[in-house]
Amino acid sequence: MKKLIGKAAVVAGGLVLGLGLTSGTAFAANGHDGVTEEICHPGGLFLRAAAAPDAAAKEHLENGWHFHIYWHADKGMVYGHSPILNMDGYVIDGYFC
Repeated sequence: MKKLIGKAAVVAGGLVLGLGLTSGTAFAANGHDGVTEEICHPGGLFLRAAAAPDAAAKEHLENGWHFHIYWHADKGMVYGHSPILNMDGYVIDGYFC
């Protein structure tokens, strides 16, 4: 019985640690304010109307395009400008080369 409880605790602890690492890396900020960054995400990024990952999408930015970051916003988002589309908006931070 003690072995079973000990194994369950180890598995549960590993699961919690794994989930913590996954959520921590998902929103790892790598964009820099005042810098034009290259988008590095195979599916591209959505240019959004508000600082929320589920906000209405205004446009789609392709992988390899550039995005000038004005500032970091809430919820893991950055606000900036797409020179290709000549539009401002929010994109998720963490997907820049």
